[in-house]
Amino acid sequence: MAFFSSVMTAAQSVSYSLKVEMLISNTQKKAAGNINLLINGTRQTTDPQGMIYITLNKSEQSIRVDAPDENDFVLAESSRNGVIDLPANTGAIVSIFIRNPNQKEKAYIELNSFYRNNRIEKAQLDSIKNADFARYEQIIRMQDSIYAVITKHYKISETDLRNASEIMDGRDLYFRKVSHALQGYLNEAKDVRDGFKKLIEFSLENQKAFQLLDSTIRAYNDSYNRLNKSHDEYERAIENYWKSFELGMGFHNVIDFALNDIHRATIIPLNTTIISKANEYNMERKRKRKEELKKELQAGLDMIIPILDNDLGILSDKVQSCIAKLAANKNLFPD
Repeated sequence: MAFFSSVMTAAQSVSYSLKVEMLISNTQKKAAGNINLLINGTRQTTDPQGMIYITLNKSEQSIRVDAPDENDFVLAESSRNGVIDLPANTGAIVSIFIRNPNQKEKAYIELNSFYRNNRIEKAQLDSIKNADFARYEQIIRMQDSIYAVITKHYKISETDLRNASEIMDGRDLYFRKVSHALQGYLNEAKDVRDGFKKLIEFSLENQKAFQLLDSTIRAYNDSYNRLNKSHDEYERAIENYWKSFELGMGFHNVIDFALNDIHRATIIPLNTTIISKANEYNMERKRKRKEELKKELQAGLDMIIPILDNDLGILSDKVQSCIAKLAANKNLFPD
């Protein structure tokens, strides 16, 4: 059943034509034939005329475009946020512009090639230092040597290159942390909602199901605690590495909605009033009182669950928008 429901039918899909062009100057451009791009994370190669043909779900309103790390070009300013809106007229050609990188960008691309070719994960250098100090010293010597060669070749200062590298590395690190924390919290909150939706039908009379709900709440609490503990750090990181107060405030607004509208306004009431009444139900021996408690439980759930349903839909949109904006600006080279 799941297999057939996941297949995109012709009625659900729509085709688009993408034209990739290399900017030669302010007034000149040419078709970028036989080059690789990432379209929504999938590698696509242009034909000799610079065209890419893709099929998407009708509900999609934009595409995400990235230049693979190994490419010696960057997205031009008109395309640099990486998110390109799709036209209402599906017959219209979607333009994507690329350009040659400047000296600093070339230096950074070559620096990344050094790490990639030597299978060095910069984020793991501290771990290597602790586990194999001789290997760490060897990497640092190689790194210092390549910095000297690259900065001399591209005539930029080592300080500028190291600063740019630090910013780009910071974005990579915190994009993973932020997206994981937001998506993880959203998923755990949905699991809690689903567990309480099934409380009356499955969990009240089934001790194993009730224990499963308890473990779901514990998993949610862990996710909430991690987000609550780290969100100030994440907001500062966004402002520092993305150099954007607007993006920092966007993340702040998502957190405010998650911790106040979701956690304090709906999850806590579920975890206190509903669970305490469910425990009372399990301890009660009189049938009449148990029926009264079940009705009280249902009334409480009928009041809270619709609000939580609606708020989780809002949070989902906010989370996806926040992650998309961070992703769209993650690869913009710092000035």
